[in-house]
Parts: sequence; C-alpha cells; structure tokens
Amino acid sequence: MKTRDIVKEAVQKLGYKKLRKAQIQPINDLMDGKDILLIAPTSMGKSAVFQVPGLAQAKQKPGSWVLVIEPTLALIHDQVRRLREKSISAACLTGENAGNGDSILTQVRRGEITFLFTTPEQLQSYRFQTMLVPNHNPWLVVVDEAHCLTDWGSFHFRPAYRSIGQTIQKMKHRPVVAAMTATAPMRYRIDIVLSLGMKKPKLHYTSLAKPNLTLMARDYTLDTSVLDSLPVSKREKKRQLEKLREKTLQNKLKEAVRLIKKYGSGGSVILYATTRNSVEFVYNNLKEREELKGQVVKYHSGMTAEKKNKVLGKFLSGKKRIIVATSAFGMGIDKQDVRLVLHFELPLSPVEWYQQIGRAGRDGRDAHVVLFYQEDDIKQNRAILTGKKTMQEIEKLPDTLQSIALDEIQTSVCKLEALVDLLHQDSCLTQGLLHYLGERNAPACGCCSTCQRNRKKKGV
Repeated sequence: MKTRDIVKEAVQKLGYKKLRKAQIQPINDLMDGKDILLIAPTSMGKSAVFQVPGLAQAKQKPGSWVLVIEPTLALIHDQVRRLREKSISAACLTGENAGNGDSILTQVRRGEITFLFTTPEQLQSYRFQTMLVPNHNPWLVVVDEAHCLTDWGSFHFRPAYRSIGQTIQKMKHRPVVAAMTATAPMRYRIDIVLSLGMKKPKLHYTSLAKPNLTLMARDYTLDTSVLDSLPVSKREKKRQLEKLREKTLQNKLKEAVRLIKKYGSGGSVILYATTRNSVEFVYNNLKEREELKGQVVKYHSGMTAEKKNKVLGKFLSGKKRIIVATSAFGMGIDKQDVRLVLHFELPLSPVEWYQQIGRAGRDGRDAHVVLFYQEDDIKQNRAILTGKKTMQEIEKLPDTLQSIALDEIQTSVCKLEALVDLLHQDSCLTQGLLHYLGERNAPACGCCSTCQRNRKKKGV
C-alpha cells in the first residue's frame, strides 16, 4: 500500500473527513523524519498532526509507537479516551496507574499499543529509564503544550521538564521530535528547541488570532484617595478599607452574574480564579444565586483525582454549565460550546491568559472573554511567584542552582508585568496580546474593550 493511501486510511480511522491545509505540511515533515515545532491556536487540531503519522507509521512498520508527553492528567485521560473511542490502541502511564507500569510497557514492546501518554515526571522514573530508553524506543516523541517546558520547567517546580531532552538523547535510536503549543513567543521557541535537543526543526506557524472572540478588561482597582484624607485613626482607616474591598468583591460577583446571563446563556461558562481560596469563595457565592442554582461546579488542585474527574465529566457532558476553576483546569479541554471565559482575578502572564481564553468559541461561533483585575491582584501574584514558600524551596537547592532559580523567578515576574502593561495600554488588547506572542503584524480587532473605548473618545 502506498504511503498516501496509508495516510488517507489513518485520517478516516481518526474520524476526519479531510485534513486542514495547516495540518498537511507538518504531517508530511514528520513522515519524512523531520523534527517540527508547531505553533497554532487551540482550534487548529494539533493532535491530528501526530496521530495521523503515528497510525500511518504503525501500519508501515508494525511495532512502531508514539510517546506523547502531556502536562496534566486531565489532558492525558481526555486524549486516551478519544483514541480508544475510535478503536485505536492507546494507553497512559502516570502516577495513578504506576502499579501497572510493567504490564503497560510490556504491551508497548509487543506492539500492542500505538500511543503511550505520560508526564515528564513518569518519563524520568526508573521503569521508563531502564525498560524503554535503552531498548524499545518510540519512533516519535511528542511534547504537547510545549510552552509548559518554559513556564513550568524550573528548578523549584516540575524540574522533570528540563530532563526530557536528555532522555531523548539517551535513546539508542533517536526518535523524531515534535513540540506543539498555542503559545510560544520567540524566547520560548529558542528554549524549547535547545532544551529538547531538536535537530533543525521545521517551524510551522498558524495565526493565533481568533476573530470570533471579543476581549474585554475591567479595572476594579480600589480608589483609596478618600480614605487617605479622612481625619480618623489608622485602625478606622483599615476598617474602612476592608469595607471597600468587600464592596468591590460584591460588585465583581454581581457583574459576573450579569455577564453569565448576558453572554453565557447559550452555552457553557468557565470562570477562572487564581487561588483555591478564591475559587471556593466565588463558587460558594455563585451556587447560591437563584438563577444559577444547580449549574455551578468547582475545580482546583486541592481536590482528589476522583472528585476532579467527576466534576470534569459533568461539565464536559453538559450536566453542569458553569465551572469555577484555577489554572489546574482547562489545558487541552475540548468543549465546543464555551460562550464565556471570565477571569475573576489577574492571570500570571500573557501566555497563561491566552491559553485560558482559548477554551472559548472553539465551535467558531462568537464568544466573549472578560478579565477583572485590580492592584491587589498584582500584589497577590507577586507573592505567589516570590513568596516565602517559593524561597524556602529554592534554599533547599544546591548553591550552584539557586542563582538560576532566582533568575527564573525574576523572569516570571517580568511576564506578570508584561500582562499588566498590556492591560494598561491605549491600543487594541487583542493586537497587544498577539504581538507579545510573536505575531507582529496582527491588525487591531476593532471590538475589544480598548477599541470600543477609543471609538467613544473619537465620537465614532
């Protein structure tokens, strides 16, 4: 059977009528044994880029398999489930099923599994390093959501990301390497290529613009000028400040409900908050609203895996329409009908913001993304990035690594500041975000909150 016919058969088995134009060349490059760096929006169908050649290679050379490295368990379970529903042999090896690791890897060696999904941490486990690395190598290694290598692969948080490239180099038969993400500014691209030891990778870039999304930002920074001028004690000023903060919180909740009713009534809603406490606060308030009763669930890393999977199932199936979550939720989740993504607080970076708003409007229909922010959020995020817990973790590192870890933290702070600058600029929000992500020629969208404000100023 000719290669073209094998690829066509793989496309049909995956349930696609035909490949999109942006998918064809990356697939051809992988089939030709070339490393690729694929940067494309969430709706482009990046999974097909490695699944099609994975099936085709297994057909041509029985026993060939693909190793896919994912950042989260939710994403792994989602990918495995989708492949198995199409009767395609896929499995995962994570901390949850590590006890079955020997059996799973034996199936891989026998050629019974075509796609094996794992995390960076499991890839560094003794089992992987002794059973697969020296002997039965994959023909393709895929690092999905590759921006996580730069964002998360630090010496004090998920350092295993920085060992993926070393593991690839140890393999007796070097596999083809594919890195895929929706967000990779130039610095990220260089970091990904060097860290993974990619060989002259082909860069495939699809515009990250999503014209069906309307970006809006609302500044809830407290105006404390009146308090500063009050002739009262510091204690009284502090009490008044807390009352002002409480009033602002209630205003944000009230506005969140209004936006959910206005923009989210025709589909699903994702509401992001930065911390677990914030998620609990927003969830407890929204679930009590009469108009939202029975529709709201929560999701954060403090919940058990069983509880998170249950919540995820209810949201993806449509049994629950609104989810309040931290950044632990969302990456790679394919729910087509999300009409509103609302941030109750400031994200940590432009990359995180873009990743999260990418959950909206995946069906191509109009959707809204709204960001609430205030000065207190900046202080909170700085504390997350440079707080006591983080510094204690760094102090445990060898002296030679401490300065590198501190540099990484400073870089994270710079990303936060870049997002703040983006929100305070007078030009198009969408254009500014895309420019940060490396898309230099993006036009003004004409519909974001900044573009709307500028039109009003001009009397248009």
